[in-house]
Amino acid sequence: IAKGYQQCTVLTSLKLMFTGANVGDEGATAIGHATKMCTNLTTVEFGFSRTAVGDEGVAALGQGLEACTQISSLSLEFRGTKVGARGSAVLGQCLSKCTLLSSLKMEF
Repeated sequence: IAKGYQQCTVLTSLKLMFTGANVGDEGATAIGHATKMCTNLTTVEFGFSRTAVGDEGVAALGQGLEACTQISSLSLEFRGTKVGARGSAVLGQCLSKCTLLSSLKMEF
């Protein structure tokens, strides 16, 4: 999935829901790297609830999102994951670069 959409640099909206899927830090890191290439994104929704994503994966997602400075609406779901304080802190630092955010929803 990540390799496919990173080529779509004109994307403005992206919704990826992996709830309950066999996805961990490696998959979330790939999504983060691909997202970094889509700098025109304005609306992003990622669902990783009930997956094996942890601090490493959520940090990589944050690093990908910080490159998308046009994001105005962001929804992130991490309920039932392995995300802890370290990953949450890195995510928060990364999102501080998204200065156009007007709508933010995060669930842990």
